[in-house]
Amino acid sequence: MNSLICLNFGGVKALCDPILGGRITLLEFPLRGGLQRDILWNPRTEQEKSAWIHGGIPILFPFAGNVWAGAQKGYYANGDSILPMPIHGLVHNKPWSVDSIGVDFVCLSFHADADTLKKYPWHFSLKFTWRINTHSLTYRADVHNRGYEGSGAKYPMPVSMGIHPYFKLAEPEEKKEPYLVSNGGGIQEVSPEGKEGSLIHKSSELPQSWQHSLYHNGIIRNFADEVPRVEFFQKQHCLSLEGDALTNCFVLWSLRNRDFYCIEPWMGLPNSINSGLGLRHLQEQEKLQWSGRIQFEERSL
Repeated sequence: MNSLICLNFGGVKALCDPILGGRITLLEFPLRGGLQRDILWNPRTEQEKSAWIHGGIPILFPFAGNVWAGAQKGYYANGDSILPMPIHGLVHNKPWSVDSIGVDFVCLSFHADADTLKKYPWHFSLKFTWRINTHSLTYRADVHNRGYEGSGAKYPMPVSMGIHPYFKLAEPEEKKEPYLVSNGGGIQEVSPEGKEGSLIHKSSELPQSWQHSLYHNGIIRNFADEVPRVEFFQKQHCLSLEGDALTNCFVLWSLRNRDFYCIEPWMGLPNSINSGLGLRHLQEQEKLQWSGRIQFEERSL
């Protein structure tokens, strides 16, 4: 059965798969001459049974990246308990409910279930809205802590979510001029445990350092204003991402010999459950909203 939801507005087309974690699997923008360009690297069908499915734009909740409990990767401490937590959280490959659909938007929801409560003992509600506009895709998450599952002490609900866009790289003949621009403090190393390392490139160096940054995982943070922004220029187009005030960083990630490049808006650093950087704690019945935008435009040659 085809579960895909098609959004089509102003020449922009997007496909959303609520069965595959509510992710966007196609994002086409109009080009000159009546052509269309899908900017996403799409999920591979042979990966459908794996824990993490590459491609599209997965939703990462409650934590983006890995968490650690001491030396234990994939676990975190909650009071006196040590609980398991898969990389990038609990919802990216689960079926979501469709709350409402329009020509330009889809609103999805996921609520805590028996499986999530074993790993994350909060009765959360997560609504996620994808909306297309001329030249852009916007996203908004609405998170609600409806209460704690455990007996005894009630702990506030930790949240440090994100999204994980896989962008399709241009054809080899177009790879002569790509570069990054950002209002952040440059590209910084970060360990899987979330420890900040040295500065790989200053912001002023980014236009000359795209090749290094393309295959060197890192983060961009310490933004100059309240709208965190990254722009990725290739020969024929410009791709830009903007976050809200809760967006603490953009994670840059790719693999050699693969034709995708990930620029990931995250609320916090990897392992923020321990570092606290970008982590939010919601009291019972407290709500949180997190949002941003992905924009695509052709460049004049």
